[in-house]
Amino acid sequence: MLGWCLSDHEFENEVVNRVTAEGTAPQGSQHDSFAMVDVLRDTNLTQADASLKTFSLAFGEISGVADLEKLSQAIVARVPYAKGVTGVYTTASQAFESATGVCQDHAHIFIACCRTLNIPARYVSGYLFTEHNDLLESHAWVDAWLDDLGWVSVDVSNQCLVNGAHVRLAVGLDYHDASPVSGIRVGGGVELMNAGVHVSQLPINKASGSREQMEQIQQ
Repeated sequence: MLGWCLSDHEFENEVVNRVTAEGTAPQGSQHDSFAMVDVLRDTNLTQADASLKTFSLAFGEISGVADLEKLSQAIVARVPYAKGVTGVYTTASQAFESATGVCQDHAHIFIACCRTLNIPARYVSGYLFTEHNDLLESHAWVDAWLDDLGWVSVDVSNQCLVNGAHVRLAVGLDYHDASPVSGIRVGGGVELMNAGVHVSQLPINKASGSREQMEQIQQ
């Protein structure tokens, strides 16, 4: 639910999105909706400074999943997960220098490293499913392209490859390109936004059919 409280009256707009998706990227060709040249392009949030480039180049050639996992482990060792230090405008280089960050920072740093090493990479926003529905904050991970495998989805913060617990919402060059909620309100007064999220698991037969539909849409 999205709500805005204005000075003289309250306007409330309820938005309900039901998303059926898998965390892993559809394994299309190089010429899917994201051209490789696009996901090699730096943005303000993912541009690597000299220090981050040096860190990236130390890994040499990235040729397999094990190399991506090694890079992911090194990033979290260098930048441990911690809330309240970085924000949505913190760049990969700033988070790397501060040696602390959250999932979006880990994703931005991973993308910066990949692009430095000429590996196409893109930012993914979404949610994590848990049995107790207790992790309802938005989450972020990365799709990296390997020529022999296609898109490989890496959850840097949780140190794992993306699995059935990841619900993919949007894909872009960085957080601002794929943020779950964005917009502009025009007018004065005080504003208040409340967001509610519920993630549930579909029966296997229903999920299977929805997966096929999602793959057709995303290819």
